[in-house]
Amino acid sequence: MTKGILEVDYKCEHCVYCENCGSKEAGKNRMNKWSKDFKLCSNCNKKRKQKQYCPICERFWPDPTEIPKNLNSLVPGSEESKYLDVEELRNRIHCTSCNMFIHMGCDRMFLAEGLRKKFDDLKLQYNCQFCRQLSRTQLISQLVDRLINEDKNYFFQEPVEEHVPNYTRIIKTPMCFKYIKQKITTTYLRNPEQLRSDCALIFANAVTFNLPKTKVHKEAQRLNEICSQIIQSIWSTLERNKLRTLDEDLQL
Repeated sequence: MTKGILEVDYKCEHCVYCENCGSKEAGKNRMNKWSKDFKLCSNCNKKRKQKQYCPICERFWPDPTEIPKNLNSLVPGSEESKYLDVEELRNRIHCTSCNMFIHMGCDRMFLAEGLRKKFDDLKLQYNCQFCRQLSRTQLISQLVDRLINEDKNYFFQEPVEEHVPNYTRIIKTPMCFKYIKQKITTTYLRNPEQLRSDCALIFANAVTFNLPKTKVHKEAQRLNEICSQIIQSIWSTLERNKLRTLDEDLQL
């Protein structure tokens, strides 16, 4: 009987090295180990676990014990700053949500002139691109859940085009709350205006396809007004959270 071969990730001593610091050793003693993917030495892997890197470009920061509290007093090229990139450290900003430091050059929002000063003056609290994206996704998800809860009869939850005869001959763009939930992270995150249009489309389709005296037709008219009011009530908050996301940056 042939025993199966256990497949594990492995790199020999000639191939393994730390992709951050370039070290060919896992650490100073035998107890130190490489990261599971063999990309980081023990020290750099510890930094990653402690989130001591820019989450956007993933470049590591120096050890916190090596960074002076008053960076402005440091002179580039001096003995004290010999192993530090002073300008890089001065041009980083702290995210109040994930508690990580980000290179300002990595976040395109700082292309806006004078924006850094507003954060320095504590007029604004900074959230990185990932945290802004998460916050906005949660806000839109909560809004969609409120809209769905209004559909007590479950008329508009699921697609109907597959089992309703001649539906697609009359309705060219079917829409339902299931489709809306699928589009939260792909469409509405970058274009919340589309959410308003899609909700209106659900009820416009129902009114068009169903006769005026039917329950679905009447319910569509009622819910259209209610959902419009709900969206309008949260729209100002949604607009305030309409900040550039990482996906948008990558497309520019």
